[in-house]
Amino acid sequence: MVKKTQRKASTAERAIYRRLAKTAPVKIPEAATVRASHKQAGYEQLVYSWQGQGWRYQARWHSRLPNAKLVTKPSWRIDRVKAGHGFGPGARPRLSQSWSTRRGWVPSSALHRSAWRLGHGRQKPSDARLIKETHSIPDQKK
Repeated sequence: MVKKTQRKASTAERAIYRRLAKTAPVKIPEAATVRASHKQAGYEQLVYSWQGQGWRYQARWHSRLPNAKLVTKPSWRIDRVKAGHGFGPGARPRLSQSWSTRRGWVPSSALHRSAWRLGHGRQKPSDARLIKETHSIPDQKK
């Protein structure tokens, strides 16, 4: 069993996290929780999480991905989930969406299908376009 160790972010790190959050394609609230991690694939990732209007949001920023095919620069990926209700008069399915810079919120399943096709050599031009649109490059001017 691998034991995870967490430490509290320093004041300087928190300032960096807040500054980086301002480069996201959507507004990340000040109250969002932030989790930093180093991935075995060789990149850094920050995950901002918050809730609002019945949705659970997650904004992930990652540094350059060493083995990526399309998104090679540091980028953002924004997802949101609304829990479903399984039975009764108000029954509804779970909704999972990802932010696209050109289309707004799109079903996450479309992004997952595009990523699967890319990984298996069956991609269409629209798949590469959707993956690029949902992994936006940070806006340094903010």
